[in-house]
Amino acid sequence: MRKRVSLVAVMVTIAMASACASCAGHRVRLPSDDRDEVLDADDDELRKVEMKGYGYKRSRENGEKPWVEQLSSTPRAFTYRNFLSEAECEHVIGLAYGRMESSEVVDENTGEGVKSHERTSKGGYILGNEDEVVRGIELRIAAWAMLPPNRGENIEVLRYNPGEEYLPHHDYFEDTINTRDGGQRMATVLMYLSDVEEGGETVFPLGAPFGWSRNPHVTAENACAMARAGSIGVLSIKPRRGDAILFYSTHINGFTDQHSLHAGCPVIRGTKWTATQWLRVGPMHVGSFKPKKIETP
Repeated sequence: MRKRVSLVAVMVTIAMASACASCAGHRVRLPSDDRDEVLDADDDELRKVEMKGYGYKRSRENGEKPWVEQLSSTPRAFTYRNFLSEAECEHVIGLAYGRMESSEVVDENTGEGVKSHERTSKGGYILGNEDEVVRGIELRIAAWAMLPPNRGENIEVLRYNPGEEYLPHHDYFEDTINTRDGGQRMATVLMYLSDVEEGGETVFPLGAPFGWSRNPHVTAENACAMARAGSIGVLSIKPRRGDAILFYSTHINGFTDQHSLHAGCPVIRGTKWTATQWLRVGPMHVGSFKPKKIETP
């Protein structure tokens, strides 16, 4: 009996190893270079700025207090009510206003930004190393996502006028060009800088609202229409000034999560302003908290 059990155990082990090998290419991995050592050298400095972020006290001008609630477990998504104050929203819009250009998507072959019909907004980047308010926002994002501040890309501010949208897409990459710096994107924090009179929802066609079953009739093509109709079982978030959503593009085990497919629905009335920071699995060599070079003797 012992020999039979041992043989079964060996067969199970081989099967598991084979299954894992077949999907390993989609798993998030740290860049294979010295970034971990660079991060270690920055630990003391990062700890100081993180504590500043944790201790940052803010309240919305109208007296509402911030709170966090779970939106979904598939994908893992949360909303942070009143994450930004009215003044912070105005400040961020003011910083980005003069930098707005037609939005681009990242080319998988070159890593460069290119214009696309999938994304019809205008956008501009704001830098925390140029502005203390932005730097404080980046610290709060890091604290909420429970990731070091140097995982974040530069924040992109977007403006959607009526008729403009962002078609369904994933934030994670499926190529090796765009993961050379910082590795895979593992999380996204999307901040709403304005209310929208009508339209502009963020929808997850493959997701399910927390505590509900996914509506089987939802598709990437009709998710926005079903969200506007108030259909049950549609994972949809209405823009509300000062609120933010955090969602993960990867599972806890590191594999990319297809349920994180999402879209910015067309704005029907009003103007939609957002600010987004994408967070990587490894330290970035851009942004406010990029690792410092290690001096070798």
